[in-house]
Amino acid sequence: MEYSDDDLLQLISPSFSLLDEITQREVYRSFHSLNYNMVLYIIQDYDLAQDVIQESFLKSLKKKPYTEDINHCKAHYSKCGIKLFAEVKKLLKES
Repeated sequence: MEYSDDDLLQLISPSFSLLDEITQREVYRSFHSLNYNMVLYIIQDYDLAQDVIQESFLKSLKKKPYTEDINHCKAHYSKCGIKLFAEVKKLLKES
């Protein structure tokens, strides 16, 4: 089944594990492409950007926004990446 990126982002939810593996990969790819450029621009470190995106995705699986509006979902997922980066930056300063 073909999904648009917007459709795939709507599949991010606690029931993600029930999706077939191919769809899971596509959902993650869509989430990654939504966040990658912004996170990399902010962090300026490829490996750390990948880690932040992965952690942000895992957090997003647990807490889907209570809206079906894709623009609100995209904003929520982008905000998750920025918040996680702020946490990582704070931890790096403390160590």
